[in-house]
Amino acid sequence: MDKLQSLPPTTPVPPIEPRPDCITQVFNLYHIPSDDDPEQATLQQEHTCQYPCQPYKRRIIIGEEWQPLLPSDCWVEQPSGFALLNRRGYGRVTNPTEKEKEEDKLSMLQVITSLPAGRDVPPDRCSGGLIAPASGFVVGTPGDWKQCFVRSIHEQIEATIWITPK
Repeated sequence: MDKLQSLPPTTPVPPIEPRPDCITQVFNLYHIPSDDDPEQATLQQEHTCQYPCQPYKRRIIIGEEWQPLLPSDCWVEQPSGFALLNRRGYGRVTNPTEKEKEEDKLSMLQVITSLPAGRDVPPDRCSGGLIAPASGFVVGTPGDWKQCFVRSIHEQIEATIWITPK
């Protein structure tokens, strides 16, 4: 008959402290010159969140009128950054037709992150800012969310927006 053996006492394991939420952005840039070897750059930044919060993510429709970049239903109380994906042509699995190529040229989203002096809304005609072409994206960390607006250059465009917490 086997005898029961007692194990030596163990040291209590301290509880594992939960790590804070963090957001990591990684961008891979590739350049393939016509007469040289391809080049790659990987850029990465990490942001430790000040409080636990799920980033906001939604598919939205953006029209030709300026609208606030920060959606009214966004639950992130203290936003830090954004990423905006222009979904026109995104994920297309076939070569675009000539008509699609022409439509893609007009399908740009414009984002501004600062207003002209003395204005609380963007002017109808506003140059500059960030441009997300068809199937492209823009990323930013605004200083003042009240000055951030987005619009489509031509007709309505479906987009995906992410808002990350501080």
